[in-house]
Amino acid sequence: HALEDTVAHRADLERELALEERRLKDAARAIADRREGLARLSGQVGAARSRAASAQAEIERLAEARDASGERAAAAQKEYEALQAEVDG
Repeated sequence: HALEDTVAHRADLERELALEERRLKDAARAIADRREGLARLSGQVGAARSRAASAQAEIERLAEARDASGERAAAAQKEYEALQAEVDG
């Protein structure tokens, strides 16, 4: 019976080992999936930051253009008023 008990015990240990190896493989796969997900999210964050920086630069450019346009409009208005005064004058 000792040999049969040893063989049965060995079979039990081999089943336990196979189960643990499967669990380890599943855990490694889950870790790899998580890393992939984190890398994807990191890329999305970088892209969002880039879009935000581009949008901010566009806002600044448009604000400068608006200010310059306002200055040109004010200068044109003064020139118009001066010419109008000259004509009326």
